Amino acid sequence: HALVQQTLYEQQPLQRRGLHARVAHAIEGVRGKRVDAAAELAWHFLASGNTERATRYSIVAGDHSASLYAHLEAAEHYQRAIDLLLDGDDEQQLATLRCTLGAELNYISRREEALVA
Repeated sequence: HALVQQTLYEQQPLQRRGLHARVAHAIEGVRGKRVDAAAELAWHFLASGNTERATRYSIVAGDHSASLYAHLEAAEHYQRAIDLLLDGDDEQQLATLRCTLGAELNYISRREEALVA
């Protein structure tokens, strides 16, 4: 069952992107204002190819995780947002996120990584 699912998933990239976009829009319509939906929205928008919204929701998910003292999870969300912003030209947002990521990494005693963030 899992192998069939994986094979079908890998063979349908355009359809998969469309499905992720539809799921993301549906979630956004129902739970979009709730910060606890941000991580799920970020994932679906990323899988749909919508990097702008994936970035926005990754940041919201990172902020939400940080507010819950889930620093590792917050760092993962911020890193995803940074990765998505690397090809863009918003240096100020990128610098702000790097500082935020550094703080989250410091909270979980990953100080060497925090210094290079």
